[in-house]
Amino acid sequence: MSSKREHSLSPEAEKKRARVASPTCGRPEGSAVPAAGDGIGKTPQRETQAVVERLSDDRYSFRGDWEKVVDAISAIEELRCSDYICIGTVRITHKLDYLTELLTSPNPKTHKLLKFNEYLTEDYDNASVICGNCGFIGHTLIDCIWPDKDGSIYGCPMCNTKLHCMDECRLHKSLTDRQLCYILVFRRANKPAIRTTRAWVDHVRTAAHRDYRDLLEAGFPWSWKFGRRVQRPENVHRRPWDAYDYARNSELQHTLPRDPATRDLETVLRSPALANERHKSAASTERHRAGDSYVGRGIRKNAKDRSVERVPADEKEITWESIFSE
Repeated sequence: MSSKREHSLSPEAEKKRARVASPTCGRPEGSAVPAAGDGIGKTPQRETQAVVERLSDDRYSFRGDWEKVVDAISAIEELRCSDYICIGTVRITHKLDYLTELLTSPNPKTHKLLKFNEYLTEDYDNASVICGNCGFIGHTLIDCIWPDKDGSIYGCPMCNTKLHCMDECRLHKSLTDRQLCYILVFRRANKPAIRTTRAWVDHVRTAAHRDYRDLLEAGFPWSWKFGRRVQRPENVHRRPWDAYDYARNSELQHTLPRDPATRDLETVLRSPALANERHKSAASTERHRAGDSYVGRGIRKNAKDRSVERVPADEKEITWESIFSE
């Protein structure tokens, strides 16, 4: 372990440093100090006490069990005179800076960001991929069924992340109308809609006009209102995302609950409400970034809001059967 001294230490800090440098640091009074070469290359035993040797003015040699390692790191951290101190390959930084870094960048070992056309993969091809929306393994955001509290899903289906929305993605401008319809309609049939600044129903109109009818045969995304209803407390034991087999998504997608408000093409094209279901402001973007974040962008989601909105008085008569009726 080593630390670089940049400023003079106070008398109190010098005393602490002397205690850390002492060969008897962490040993019972009167006990023998092992030789400097003992245990080199071997795993320290549980009963091994800490041994610290001062090699030079700013370098120390340490060996001992894990608890003593933690104690030594804590003691050395107290002696630091700059913003950080290097201990072997360990860098101790301010906790606030560390957490800020975790919350603003994905962990590439646990959270795979898709590239180019990798979002086209599905079913068993995603068996080892972690979803950027719900945090579970076996699928990506483009196929996820778990809606946010507003009934839609905020995030980028191309990159498999909630760090930015689809409209902010570098790949968005290169997508054709057919590709947009494939992502936002075909792959989202009987699932929560992906939140974008342009309502997904606009892509349905484009597909109908340009004869992309093959992309409309699987069905249509849920309305946001339907996505909120699915999360109600009385439906907690029948949430479709709990037992869904994403490895057979292409085969099972038609078995997912169908929203009566988007049950067929005619209903979708005649609904004025669907045209208003779109991402509207930058403030909303920041709210989603803050509320739907990962701790370290790893496996589990930190603040995915699984709460359910209060049911308006005029909707209380709606039953589960009517929600999932054809």
